[in-house]
Amino acid sequence: MSPITKAQFLKIVKAAAYVGASALISGLIAAIAANPVLFGVLTPIINVILVTVKQAFTTPTQLP
Repeated sequence: MSPITKAQFLKIVKAAAYVGASALISGLIAAIAANPVLFGVLTPIINVILVTVKQAFTTPTQLP
């Protein structure tokens, strides 16, 4: 195993932020709907939606 680089660490933090945001949104929806089962179902769906929205507003980088 090699030590984690700064770039890798930033990717980990970014992934954690997406997971945290999707869990927070799912939790709010589940609480508003008064249905805790929705939390488990919605979290991955909301995570995909967040990544899709981010990618829609990200300019693709050109490969060499």
